[in-house]
Amino acid sequence: MDAIRARILEVVAKYHADNPYLLFMERLDVKNALRLEPAVIDHAIETLIARGDVAADGDRVRLAGHGVAFGEDQKILQDVERVYLDGAFNTPRPDELPEKVGAARKATDRLLHYLLETGVLVEIDENVLLHRDRIAQAEAMIREEIAAKGELISADFRDRLGTTRKFVIPLLDYFDSIGLTIREGSSRVLRKRHTSGGSAS
Repeated sequence: MDAIRARILEVVAKYHADNPYLLFMERLDVKNALRLEPAVIDHAIETLIARGDVAADGDRVRLAGHGVAFGEDQKILQDVERVYLDGAFNTPRPDELPEKVGAARKATDRLLHYLLETGVLVEIDENVLLHRDRIAQAEAMIREEIAAKGELISADFRDRLGTTRKFVIPLLDYFDSIGLTIREGSSRVLRKRHTSGGSAS
């Protein structure tokens, strides 16, 4: 078991070296690299977590001391985040980003992965990314709109956000998926949560 734990640390360390802008490695990828009984690997990982050698976030793991150092790309990272923050609800596709920030596609792709992994950006649809602060802003607006009118009409919300169907429909679907809203006919209302049944309706 000591040998297995040591091998896990080696695998995760190599992943960090190969992917310097990613914080975590999927636990499944660790298992695929070792090709041992999954239960044995899980037990070894849990021991490493308990000892403080490994940190976990759901089904992802990293070495306890691992962090991301951006070096020269720190400014590009800030520029990328600013593009999505300033873009509000009309943000660029990932392939448009290099021109926006004046950087190579390889660099912007790595930085986007980092921002998505850390939750700064959220992919609400294919190639549709929004900044988490804008999503929080949209949620507040939805709550305000429904409190005032009893419902949310997508066309009205689109106009209020100053965006298009390309963004507003995936955004509303996102809020449905996380349990904030539910469709009722052509409009949306807040999803009611029933404490007695322990489920949403």
